[in-house]
Amino acid sequence: GKLIGGATVGDGDGGDSTTFLPLTLFQQVTPLPKTLEYLFLISDQAATCTTASGTTYSLTGSATNEVYKYYTSSNIAAGTVLSCDAPITALGDDSSTDEEHQIILGPVWAYGLSTTTTVSTTTTSTSTTSTTTTTTSTSTSTTTTSTSTSTSTSTTTTSTTSTTTTTTSTTTSTSTTTTTTTTTTSTTTTTSTSTSTTATTTTTQEGRSMVNMWSSSSTNTFVGYNGTVTNIGTQAIGTIVRDSAPFYIVGDNGGTLTEWQSTAMAGTVFVHSPYRNGPQMYRMYALEAATVSVYKNGVLEATQNVAAYSYETITGAYTSYVMSFNSTGSILLASWCTDSADYNPIPPASQTIYGSCSTLSAVYAYDYGETVSVTQSCSDGTTATLSAGSRATISTFGSQYTGKACKWTAPEGKLIGGATVGDGDGGDSTTFLPLTLFQQVTPLPKTLEYLFLISDQAATCTTASGTTYSLTGSATNEVYKFYTSSNIAAGTVLSCDAPITALGDDSSTDEEHQIILGPVWAYGLSTTTTVSTTTTSTSTTSTTTTTTSTSTSTTTTSTSTSTSTSITTTSTTSTTTTTTSTTTSTSTTTATTTTTTSTTTTTSMSTSTTATTTTTQEGRSMVNMWSSSSTNTFVGYNGTVTNIGTQAIGTIVRDSAPFYIVGDNGGTLTEWQSTAMAGTVFVHSPYRNGPQMYRMYALEAATVSVYKNGVLEATQNVAAYSYETITGAYTSYVMSFNSTGSILLASWCTDSADYNPIPPASQTIYGSCSTLSAVYAYDYGETVSVTQSCSDGTTATLSAGSRATISTFGSQYTGKACKWTAPAGKLIGGATVGDGDGGDSTTFLPLTLFQQVTPLPKTLEYLFLISDQAATCSTASGTTYSLTGSATNGVYKYYTSSNIAAGTVLSCDAPITALGDDTSTNEEYQIILGPVWAYGISTTTTVTTTTTSTITTTTTSTTSAVSVSYSFLFGGESVSSVPGAILDTGHSYGDYKTSQGYTYGWLCDGSPMSSSQETSQISGVRAPPRSTYGLNHFDRENVCKSGSTYLPVTWKLDVPAGSYQVSVLFPESYKSQCSVMGTNAGCGSSSCTYSSTVTVGNDGFYIGGFGHDSGLCHSVGLVIISGEELDADFNGTGPVAPALQIALI
Repeated sequence: GKLIGGATVGDGDGGDSTTFLPLTLFQQVTPLPKTLEYLFLISDQAATCTTASGTTYSLTGSATNEVYKYYTSSNIAAGTVLSCDAPITALGDDSSTDEEHQIILGPVWAYGLSTTTTVSTTTTSTSTTSTTTTTTSTSTSTTTTSTSTSTSTSTTTTSTTSTTTTTTSTTTSTSTTTTTTTTTTSTTTTTSTSTSTTATTTTTQEGRSMVNMWSSSSTNTFVGYNGTVTNIGTQAIGTIVRDSAPFYIVGDNGGTLTEWQSTAMAGTVFVHSPYRNGPQMYRMYALEAATVSVYKNGVLEATQNVAAYSYETITGAYTSYVMSFNSTGSILLASWCTDSADYNPIPPASQTIYGSCSTLSAVYAYDYGETVSVTQSCSDGTTATLSAGSRATISTFGSQYTGKACKWTAPEGKLIGGATVGDGDGGDSTTFLPLTLFQQVTPLPKTLEYLFLISDQAATCTTASGTTYSLTGSATNEVYKFYTSSNIAAGTVLSCDAPITALGDDSSTDEEHQIILGPVWAYGLSTTTTVSTTTTSTSTTSTTTTTTSTSTSTTTTSTSTSTSTSITTTSTTSTTTTTTSTTTSTSTTTATTTTTTSTTTTTSMSTSTTATTTTTQEGRSMVNMWSSSSTNTFVGYNGTVTNIGTQAIGTIVRDSAPFYIVGDNGGTLTEWQSTAMAGTVFVHSPYRNGPQMYRMYALEAATVSVYKNGVLEATQNVAAYSYETITGAYTSYVMSFNSTGSILLASWCTDSADYNPIPPASQTIYGSCSTLSAVYAYDYGETVSVTQSCSDGTTATLSAGSRATISTFGSQYTGKACKWTAPAGKLIGGATVGDGDGGDSTTFLPLTLFQQVTPLPKTLEYLFLISDQAATCSTASGTTYSLTGSATNGVYKYYTSSNIAAGTVLSCDAPITALGDDTSTNEEYQIILGPVWAYGISTTTTVTTTTTSTITTTTTSTTSAVSVSYSFLFGGESVSSVPGAILDTGHSYGDYKTSQGYTYGWLCDGSPMSSSQETSQISGVRAPPRSTYGLNHFDRENVCKSGSTYLPVTWKLDVPAGSYQVSVLFPESYKSQCSVMGTNAGCGSSSCTYSSTVTVGNDGFYIGGFGHDSGLCHSVGLVIISGEELDADFNGTGPVAPALQIALI
């Protein structure tokens, strides 16, 4: 757990120094920028480095200490590149300055791949032309016709894999800018045969590394993705084999099959319980320096320090004990019995695991001694409940795995493990696995006497010979299996259309073993696109043309004439688009290929086309939660105030520009609610005037659990785009709400007072106490110490374990503004009632619900603004409102008791929240929009071109149009509410592609993650229902760092440039620096969904955060991105005001 650094100075000449490095900064490819008078290489392995000229440098040293070096005092020329078979670091002395320097790259360049492009074009043409031309012209003309042929083949081999990439393309283009007066008579006869050949691209994904954890024999059977089986002989414990294509290795130790272990199995938290045959041994192999704490039935058994890329072993009498492992760094873990039985590669503990009970099995909880109720759901449709607080045993499903497959699921936040032993012959066992360790390509290293496959989907696997294995099971339980007792030959490779895990019994030893690769090899090896076009045409054209034109034209294999007028109007309430076009085509757009053949004769005189484009940011939707009257006051971003009349509860109004609506219910002002306020976890405590009602409006199907002072009060199912209401005597009770889906929540008293739009619970909230206020914790009954920090510089401490009351700061909000902050991981809410007149109240808000553009729908008798910055707000008339307060506390306010007219629009230079008192009803209300409307509204560009011409053209063209629509889940498991989602499980950018060939994955500081970084990212996966959809932490193990500085962690999808509608869920904890497309997402500490239309350039779409312990951005749960237009009509429960419907994202 201790960290060190080091350096050396004074090599005897010059005046520079070098630093001591960790292994994570060693590399295998080292280019030298300076001629060196000596070269010094260091490694933890007996590496050999070679140059292009064939010179080799072999490192020698101590195998015991695992330190090796190479030194030469001979000059090494600048430009020399060292290619080494193991990671090294290099330093030397510049021959011209005597200054030593280091070449520090790191492992991202360890196993380069290559790309080869081939271009070939053949064209044959015969033409006869007779031309008479009279020309007066001033012109600039560029004509480019390129025909090129090149052939290149590149092969890169790491271990046993080669990659060849070939691309063929043809391009012809003409671009002309001319001012011309021309009279031309021409006759042209052309016969041309053109073949534009085939473009084939093959891309090889990066694979995995496998580590020899326990094989001590001379038999280590390697099987490659092509089915080749090879014995690679004796390999030392700790040996790593890497390949860019799927492979697997199984070894032997004392007659027990010992599978090599994929680095996909690395983690920091593990649990295991040996069933028999003690004493047992546990081996820990560290992918980075780690301190591992080992617990035996919850009591500390050992603490083991493990150096990076080395291993340590502990031995003890552990039979039937629950062994828990907690590591400070990423490790692999395996178990073996000293009597040569029950070898287990052990996966990280998980909330959900899959497997089957052959003869004897057990499931056990990481938190030993706690009551952990585990649900068993099986492929035969059965379910059961187990108690895994210590160790829950399971009786046989059938010897030799002839029974059902099952999954075991623990409650949210709990982690479990499991294993089975005794298949009826041999003496080995298998472990239960999380979905994150399933794969789609599975090579078999041994001939199997039976094969057992498990998946969460009805997968189908095929072999090269065409044999198919279809998994069947329970759609309800989402567990499927395949079993055969027919021999499956070594070298068979299973290619499956969904992730599976595989196990079987070696026919020669009767030892069962698992093939665990993980999803980095999920989608095969290559993507190939072939386009072939052959065109033969004969044409005779006689044309006399007199043309006066000023034009800019570009011609690329097609000519067309069209007239199009497009008008886009954007206002506060509507968008209208009108397009008129003349065209002849046959087309289908949405991932299709369109072929159009047309003959067009067009004579056009003075054809003028004006294109006006208005680009508008996406705004928000607002939902009528409680307004039942005929008065619903709408105010737009330009200050126009309109009564839109009676609107049904559940009505949604959308606009791309800021607006706000306030309604009425029984004399109480009832603000419509921005969808920015949606969430899954809420807390509220009514102050007075019971009974009260709570209304839940669901943006997706949800089950809401309601707790009254910590006791379950009600469970309410709410269909998507509908609402449900509960009523009860809730005055002074703390009401907590936990929803499985995203909902809006509001509260109202039956005596027509205290209407509250309720924000999601948050760690930090802002507001002011008018007469009476309270702050309350989501976790009722716990001691939660809350810090109150105010604009006047004061601070105080409140205890919000139940409900902390606050006395008046001043009636009608004349007092200070404050923020209330709970400890990390704790969530709170708050509200104030009684401003001295009227009968309404306001809630305390997180920063994520502040905005910069605030239109006022009602004339206010006072205005109160709050911010965390010294913001300045201005109106169209030039009035400014400057917030003042405490820089130390980060709380600022502005207050005026002067009337502020309805239709006033505040534009602020920093996010604020606003509240005030309606002059006609004395009801206070809040204007809560959220940050999506922070900046500007539209951009308009107009281009006008006038051309007069007569053209006769025959054109045959083939074009493709592709639309993008994807959902990504990050919890490793599918959820029914997001059908068809892609499961991202934390792998480096470049490992995966979508079905349309778009690369996606994780980067550290802008580069694809290294192995250790990827291991950290994978370890952060948390299965649903944690924060509803499951999630993945940004760099759970804090590997993406430079010293103590957290580097940016990015998830990227390489979609083409364009405009996309996106929704990103940041589900948990801290989020102050979560970003989308490089822009802060504006999130606080509660669940936050960023929804907007974004412009994507050549760098693709990306979201960003930082390492887990940074406290800057915790995790991501869901990404939805679409490049398709969405229908403006909405089919939810409530009607949409026709004049205001824009788009539902």
